[in-house]
Parts: sequence; structure tokens; C-alpha cells
Amino acid sequence: MVTIAHVSDTHLGRRPNDVRDMLIDRRYRPLEDDFYRAWKLVVKEILDRKDEVDIVVHSGDLFDSPYARNPYPPPEAARNVAAEAFRELKKANIPVVVIDGNHGCYTGYKISTLDHYAIAFDNVHAFTYWDFVAAFQRGKQLKKKFDGLTVYCYPYVDPRFLESIEVIDRYRNWIRSANLDRRIVNVAVVHGMQADGTLDPNLLNLEFDYIALGHDHNPKRITRNAAYAGSTERWSFKESDIPRQFLLVNIEPGNELEITPIEIPQRRPMINETIRIEAEDTAYDIIEKMRRVLQKNGLETPFNYEDAARVKIMLKGETSHETLTRLYAALEEFKHEALTSPNINVVQLKVGRVIPERAALPHTQAYEIEYLIEEPEEDLRRFLQKKGIGETYDLDLMVKIFKEALKELEG
Repeated sequence: MVTIAHVSDTHLGRRPNDVRDMLIDRRYRPLEDDFYRAWKLVVKEILDRKDEVDIVVHSGDLFDSPYARNPYPPPEAARNVAAEAFRELKKANIPVVVIDGNHGCYTGYKISTLDHYAIAFDNVHAFTYWDFVAAFQRGKQLKKKFDGLTVYCYPYVDPRFLESIEVIDRYRNWIRSANLDRRIVNVAVVHGMQADGTLDPNLLNLEFDYIALGHDHNPKRITRNAAYAGSTERWSFKESDIPRQFLLVNIEPGNELEITPIEIPQRRPMINETIRIEAEDTAYDIIEKMRRVLQKNGLETPFNYEDAARVKIMLKGETSHETLTRLYAALEEFKHEALTSPNINVVQLKVGRVIPERAALPHTQAYEIEYLIEEPEEDLRRFLQKKGIGETYDLDLMVKIFKEALKELEG
């Protein structure tokens, strides 16, 4: 039997925005250390089971940056935390296989954030995007053999790029060419998901004993032998109610897989609420509704970073353009107060700003919309790039849809 600790999407170095202006231990930005803490807890759980765990596989996004249009390397603290973990795993004689995801991977340089660890620690076996390119060009599988186990590695690659250079069929044939030795355990480590088309279905059709998936932060088992471990820390507010975990996978040929989720305790509350706005609400009324969210959740208490909350408030409903204009300034004041007051226990506050469902203005056929920005299309592009959305979705297509929507509104 082979026992695998399957970890994914640790996003070390992630620095959420809309946080308090402070440093933690003069080393980290707020919430950055939550991602380090989660990774350290995972490593501790693995080390506590060192006599049980044969190997650790990390299915991508070890680091949060660089990615897409962000060329910056991971923070020094993130690299140190990763090195400390690999050192402890080496002491326990536990090998690690880690692959590139779409995060933590340079797109413009033929180097990887993972290479140095494979040099520094002989228990770490890193398989990067550039390793994939070399293996693909030679028609060889990207794999690592251990005693009684072979791990096949499939770092993140965007199929749209493969289509653009007309090698997508060759890529699919390359996947299908894996010749599995049925006398031993065969595991695939993959970064991709069905939702954005980055998980090639051919991988799921191969008879691996286990497929360790990454990229989707929602832990789930998608086939008999394939599962997502999920992310170790909540990357965004969309994940506020999703459990954080890694997986212990027991593989014994001829028997059913045993997959045991190991929960990672979360450090702080994550509050994600929607406020309904009525057409007659003033900017003051809306801000008061937001204050009541903080009151209801018991956040009007002295600030304590260790358990301070992450809060997102979405505004939904109808308002006038006049109220909307006044609301923008009021929201900035509210956010400033919430993220500076010593008597509000909030470390992050995001506000989804309202877009009027119906403009409270007389309707005429000749009515023209006045935008608060001169170039709405470019402003949207910059906003999407800042949020990192371009790493998963087609920015040009999203901007095109936005442009067509503007034409509809103007007409």
C-alpha cells in the first residue's frame, strides 16, 4: 500500500487587498501570514504521520505570484516558509513532488520559482512548465519513479495557447502515450480544471491509480480515482464557506481508494453579506445598513489581529445616480474608519459597489449615458488585470462583451 499526502493551491505569498495598513512581526502584510500558517499546519499534520505517509504531492500553485501579467517573484518570506517546510520533510525522509500551476510561474522567463528547491533539497522533485515543454518536444512523459510508485506530472498549460500554435492534437496524443506499468502504483499530479477547459479529459480516461488535481479551490472527488484537495487557505470571499483541507490517499492495487480529508482549522471569521438597497435610500441610509452588518457580527470590539474578521459587503438594489455619486465618497470614509479604528475588529473590508438597476431619471429615446470614466473599456481591462482574472478567462472576450453591453444601454 502507498499513502500519499495530497496538497494543493497553497498560494504562499498571497497578499489580499483592502486590508489594514500595518505589518505583522515587521515581516508580513496583513493576511499574507494566514497562507503561511495554513501551509505550516499541513506540514505539521504530515510530520505527525511520518510513519504513515510515503510521499507528498503538491498539485500546483505553491506560490501566489508570479502569474499572468504579474511578473513579480514571491515575497522573501514566502520562499523562506517553503524552504523551512521542505527541510523538515527531508529530515523525516518524506519525498515531495511539486508541479507548476498557473500561479507561481513566470510566463516571460525560462526559469521557475521551484527550481532552487530541487537543487537545495534532494527530497524535492519539481516539475515546471519548462520541464513540460522539453518533455513534450521529445515525446517523453514527465515522471519520477520511486520504489513501487511512479508519479506522472502535468504542470499547468493553457490549451488555448496549444491551439494557437496548432499542437493541441499532438498534446492530446502525448497524454495518451503514457504507458503505465500495472505492476506498481501509478499516480498523476495535474493542475487544471474542467470549468475553464484546462483539464484535458484524456487524463481522466487513463487508468491511473490516483489523479491528484489542483487549480479548483473547491475540494471534491470528480471520478472514482480523481480528486481536488482544494486550497489550504481561503483565496477569495467566494471560498468563505468552503472547508480547507488536504487529503490522505491510501492506494492498494485491486482495492478501492481510501481518501481521507484532513481539515485545516481556519484562523478568523470570514463574513460575506449582501445588503438590499431601496430606491429611496440615501447614502447615509446605506452606510448605516453597512454599520449594522458590523454590529450584528460583533465586530465593534477592540482590534485584535489574531481573530480580526475578513468582511465583504455587497450592495444590491436600486438607487439614483445622484445617490450613487454621493455614496462613493461615503463608502471611502466608511472603509477608512473600519480599517483604522482601534475599536473595530476588522482586518479586511471589501465593498461591492452598487450599480443602479434602473436609473432614476426620465426615460427618453435620445438619452445618453454619462460615464464617470473617460475610457470605460480600458478601465475595465485594467480592473480585471489587477484582480488577476485574466489568468483564467479571456480578457479580450470579456471586454468585447462589456463593449456590446454598453452599446445596448446607449441604444
